[in-house]
Amino acid sequence: MGNFRVIRRKIRQRIREVLRQELGINRFSSRTAALSAEDLPAALIYFPSERLLDPLGDSQERELELRVELALQPREDPEDEMFDLADQVEDILLSDPGLEALVSTLDLESADFIVDGEGDQVFATALQTYRVRYLSEDPRPV
Repeated sequence: MGNFRVIRRKIRQRIREVLRQELGINRFSSRTAALSAEDLPAALIYFPSERLLDPLGDSQERELELRVELALQPREDPEDEMFDLADQVEDILLSDPGLEALVSTLDLESADFIVDGEGDQVFATALQTYRVRYLSEDPRPV
């Protein structure tokens, strides 16, 4: 294991990199990114919290909260298009060998979907919350 800051940075970079490569949509790494219709479809990828779990021998288990917000302006069936994009994100994250090498577990905790608007002005969004556990050296008291 390496220092938790180094591991956490590698996890964050890998998640952003693999989603950028595999999704082929606009990707922003901040919750504060302003989106316009021209930016869609888009993914906002951010990590709002981290917590320490119980020490495991000489290692410290940590858990990152990962949020992926997806936004799109659907063409035909808003719910199907939103579910398909969310499923694609989940498949990418759960099957990436580079990410698997960095984390202990990565689990989808929840997914919320919203479709709003009328006619040509329909927008669909999804908010996925993942729990990402990893090990670092130097356990600290919890």
